[in-house]
Amino acid sequence: MLGGKDTVVYRGRAVAGWLWWGTWAALLAMALVPPVLEDDFVSIGDFLVQVFAYGVAWGVPIWVMLLTLWSMEFYGRLTLTRSTLRVGRDRIPLSELDPVGARAVDREQPAMGARLRTSAGDVHVPYSGPTRPRGATFRYLGGSYGTPWGMDAVSLPTRDGGAVRFYVRNRGGFLAALDGVLPSS
Repeated sequence: MLGGKDTVVYRGRAVAGWLWWGTWAALLAMALVPPVLEDDFVSIGDFLVQVFAYGVAWGVPIWVMLLTLWSMEFYGRLTLTRSTLRVGRDRIPLSELDPVGARAVDREQPAMGARLRTSAGDVHVPYSGPTRPRGATFRYLGGSYGTPWGMDAVSLPTRDGGAVRFYVRNRGGFLAALDGVLPSS
């Protein structure tokens, strides 16, 4: 369906591909290197048992890292269609966003050094303003209250006076795609 409401306009991953491949390579190295260095196996069966044992027993921190990466990807994947913004399992119709306020969001991507410095201590409470407009909603999309390492927070105003906040790797690219699908008024 060309140009339909469910056409994906922008897709952003929460975890870089090199991090996935690097973590799997570390697990493979953890499983293969010690049995090869010990060289005390008699058959291929012994070798495979040792590879499995090292991969399971000594690879626990790497398995935890893989589970963390999967969770970040599941809850932080960003998809923008012509009608919906999805971050992980959260969905918000674009009709709920304030187009004027969304276009006023700063499109400049901070330098990598600034993103890395602020990500560790950048924890946000859901709403801490002096007054809360009646009926306004302040939501975090994607399940994270802190900025993931190397990502940038984007806060978009909603029509009810609230806001939604989530995290992207390519701020400028996402906001340009959003600008293309928001209504003009």
